[in-house]
Amino acid sequence: MTAAPELVLPVPPHVNGRSTRIIQLDLPTLANSSLLSPFAKMVLAAFKVSYRQPYIAPDFPRLESNEQILHELKPDVIIFLLTPVDDPETVLASVAAHPYHATSPEELKQMHPFALKWLVQPSEEDPQMPRWALKQLCVSPEAQRNGLAGWLLNLADSVIRQVVTQQKKDPNVQDVTEACDGAKMLLSTTKELNGTFYAKRGWRITGERMAAPGYMGSEGGFTIVLMERNISL
Repeated sequence: MTAAPELVLPVPPHVNGRSTRIIQLDLPTLANSSLLSPFAKMVLAAFKVSYRQPYIAPDFPRLESNEQILHELKPDVIIFLLTPVDDPETVLASVAAHPYHATSPEELKQMHPFALKWLVQPSEEDPQMPRWALKQLCVSPEAQRNGLAGWLLNLADSVIRQVVTQQKKDPNVQDVTEACDGAKMLLSTTKELNGTFYAKRGWRITGERMAAPGYMGSEGGFTIVLMERNISL
């Protein structure tokens, strides 16, 4: 399933006095876009400043290649990149989301080891509330402290609300019925580094597992958590 057409997107914010624009991409378009490399560069920089010991080593190589981002996203993902109007080849921030489906044994075999390590799957399913996975919420160091992470979360909420609302009216989408009154958002993150940020925004922990000392250069290990939040239509 791909993004529903005619999405209404909010006016992008100014960042450090610069006008910005939102670029919406699907996975094939990203794979062939000149923005793939700047996107990967931004992800590396964003994660580097967020990592710290004793949890994750700041110099841990988050990406082995630009293509690793493509392997970590699903074919039906919706990707949003925020770029400066005056420098369209620079990526300031990103957010992505895709309909969530339990990972099959065949998919597990094809997953990148990094993505596989972070996989925490939910145990329950609400047939009246489709599930979406939040991915690649990242802000470049130069653009941080401008409220972009919260703004991007609101953007993802708005997009998913629009998609699910349109799906309710589409008889060809059988897994979203008229009884559907919302969507459930899911994400996987580091509890010690990001748990408080999401908890303040209405996310709750529904599953967790430990990453042992040594993984990602961690001196003391850390907790990988699955977090969820409901979006009302």
